[in-house]
Order: sequence, then C-alpha cells, then structure tokens
Amino acid sequence: MPEFSQETSVVFEGGSSQRWGRPDKFKFHGGICQQLDVSPGQSYHISAWLRFTSTEPSTWIEFGYDLTGQTSDGEGGTITYTKLEGNGQNVWIHYEADVTATGSTMSLFTKMGHWTQPKNGPIWGYVDSVTVTEN
Repeated sequence: MPEFSQETSVVFEGGSSQRWGRPDKFKFHGGICQQLDVSPGQSYHISAWLRFTSTEPSTWIEFGYDLTGQTSDGEGGTITYTKLEGNGQNVWIHYEADVTATGSTMSLFTKMGHWTQPKNGPIWGYVDSVTVTEN
C-alpha cells in the first residue's frame, strides 16, 4: 500500500513537505488531493513545488486543479493536469497556473507513477510550498 506522511528531511522551503509513494519496488500510481474554499468568479494564482525520486526512468509527476471542487476521482475529466519534467530526478520543479473559480471550492491534485515494474525501490513524490492567492 502507498504511504503518506510529512517529510522533514526533503523540503523545498519551510519545515516539511507532503510525501507519498512506496518503500518497495512494486508498481505505483497515485497521489494526493487538497481542497480549499474559494469565491466563484474570482481569479487565483496557483504555485507549487514538486519533486520525485525513483530508480525507474519511466517515472512521471503531474500537478492539476479541479474547479468543481471534487476530491473523489483523481482521474476525473474535470481535472486539468500538467505533466512536469525537470532536469532529472531529485530536482524541485515549479508549477504555476492562473485560474478563475467556478464554484465555492477548488481541488488541487498531485499524482505520480511509472509505466513499468521498477527493478529496485523505492519511489517517492514530494509536494511543497503550495500557495493559492487571489489575482
């Protein structure tokens, strides 16, 4: 089963980041979701820093938002995802987007996985310094 925790040793800034993944070598596809209250019609700026560690070269990480506020389906058609690529693994990658709220809640999704069974473990994803500010 995937593990979720606060990470104090791998952080972008501040005291901790959210960590999820597997400590073993088994295939993993999943992530975390956060929901916040917003004002309909208001413009917002989303900013987040993400990072992943894995021995598997097919590993990917994505960040997205859902303006309907749903939190039950990380693969839902209402989520707008951006696949993030950096200069390799163990590198903090920055995500930014400007959105206009359509309802009273907004959901933020971070997901990660890999396409093949890794030869070694573990695989971990980190998200840190997520901010949503009014434009």
